[in-house]
Amino acid sequence: IALGEPTNKYYYEQKGDFDTITKILKEKFDGASCVSKEDVNLDSIFLTWSRIKDMFVENGYATEFKEGDYIMSPPLYHNIYKGALGEKVGHEIFKLLEIPLEELDSEEHELFDYKVSDKPIYVDFKYWKETTLFDTEDYHNKVVEKAKGCKNIKTVVIANVRDTGHNVQSEVTKGGIKIIELSLICNGKLSHESGVKILNLKNE
Repeated sequence: IALGEPTNKYYYEQKGDFDTITKILKEKFDGASCVSKEDVNLDSIFLTWSRIKDMFVENGYATEFKEGDYIMSPPLYHNIYKGALGEKVGHEIFKLLEIPLEELDSEEHELFDYKVSDKPIYVDFKYWKETTLFDTEDYHNKVVEKAKGCKNIKTVVIANVRDTGHNVQSEVTKGGIKIIELSLICNGKLSHESGVKILNLKNE
């Protein structure tokens, strides 16, 4: 979208899941959400993992929001950019922990992000804010339903890449599928509990 002059951030108001954007301004206002580098917390990721910033640079990924005539719309920012960010950062963290991930075939591509090599374990990376709201039971049901489209699956790891300051750790078995939810980064560093769980995937 264009806001009439170069910018690298803006504030907006919405109704529903980006069904209707009711207001967009460069200045902050009450109840506003924001599109910016600060909102997506890029610097926290790079400070935690300098290797991740190196990976961004090597692959030509943006490490900052530069001022320009155009900037991402709210749906593009949340649904596409944050999804890609979680996927790339999460993949690099698993790589640093020496957990090899492989791409999914065309039939499974839209179900999860990756599969642990030679294991019946699928991984879905998220970039959820602390304020992200959803019904846990309903979400687990959707995970189990998606798992039905995978050829060989016993475990799904839902890994939130964003540092929310809360170390979420949960594990539940539903419909024969073990669902592990964890926070990768907490308070500026890799969650110890998450690191242990990820390393234990080698033994499953």
